Parts: sequence; structure tokens; C-alpha cells
Amino acid sequence: MISIIVFSKTYASSRWCLEELVKIVECKEKANQVILPVFYDVDPSKVRKQTGGFGKALAQHQQRFGTKRVSQWKTALTKVANFSGWDLQNDADGYESKLIDKIVEKVLQVVNQTFFNVAKYPVGIHTRGNEAIETMIINLPKEVHLSTKVFSKMSRLRLLRILSMNANGPLKYLPKELRLLVWNNCPLKYIPSDLCLKKLVILEITNSNI
Repeated sequence: MISIIVFSKTYASSRWCLEELVKIVECKEKANQVILPVFYDVDPSKVRKQTGGFGKALAQHQQRFGTKRVSQWKTALTKVANFSGWDLQNDADGYESKLIDKIVEKVLQVVNQTFFNVAKYPVGIHTRGNEAIETMIINLPKEVHLSTKVFSKMSRLRLLRILSMNANGPLKYLPKELRLLVWNNCPLKYIPSDLCLKKLVILEITNSNI
């Protein structure tokens, strides 16, 4: 499994994101899960050392949740920030499209070395690598918008968990083989009225007002 963690300036303000980060790190340590950090308009050193906005947010959390829990979050932030990843400004000159190309290239390399050379193609544009993806966890900052068309080529996608995502378009491109879909607080506008996933076993969209 591959987890792509997108750190934004407000990431540490979310207790939920921090809790998920701890769980992802545990999966890394127990099952050698691949973690790829992305620093979206935030200095990696501020994530690693919990300074600036990260430090202020954690200080506020500590008053509410206590030292022990915040210490776990800090440890997870430091570990993930030390992993090899990408900085939007330094690695992609501030261009999101360039950053996405780099991420796709790495994901395809991890999934299967055979697919390494197709990474030059944009996300979702007839890449065999997309067809190899079976599990995906999406956690994107509000500033990033993802086209739902990227799912149209993921024919083998079985498990999809969306922690945070601003989508461009409804989820009508989900593959028919999908078994699990988890997206709490999913906006109603993203669920098409004719959505038909006959093989879906688990659908969790609590707090979505549907």
C-alpha cells in the first residue's frame, strides 16, 4: 500500500489528520507501507521540527488533548517529514502539474518497475500504471482540486478511502470492481444519482447528509 501525505499550512490544525498520520506510520512500521510526503506551500523543516504554524497548532492541541497524545503526533510528523518526498516550491517550481507528474512517476515505480517509463503522461491519460492500483488513500488540502476522471483508468481499484478531497466532478468514474468506499462528510454533489457499484461491500459516508 502507498500513502501520499499532503502537508499544507493548516494540516496540523486538524486533530483527525494527525490521528490518521499516526496510524499510517504504524502501518509503515508493521507492514512496510510506503509513505510519500508532499509539502504543499509549507517548509518541510517546519513540519519536521513543528515550528511556525505547526508549532502553534500543536500547542493549542496540547491544552485540549494533553502532552501524551500531542507527543505521538509530533513523533509521527518528524518521521514522515524525514522521508523522501516533494516540496512544491523547490521540486516543482510552484507548478502543481509538474508536482503531480513527479508523484505519478514515483508511484508507478513503486507499483511496478515496468511502468516507470510511462510516468511522463498526465494522470488518468491511458497509463497502464493506473490500472495496477488496487488500494488508494487520498488526503489532500483544500487548495488542491482533483479531477475524478483519474479513477476511470483504475480498473483494478478495490479499496478507496478519501480523508479529504476537493473533487472536480462527481464520482461517476469509479471502477465497477470497487469493494470499499469510505468518505466521511462527503458532499452530496459528488454522489451521482445513477451511481451503480454492484460489487461494493462497504460504503461509509457518515455525516454526509445523504
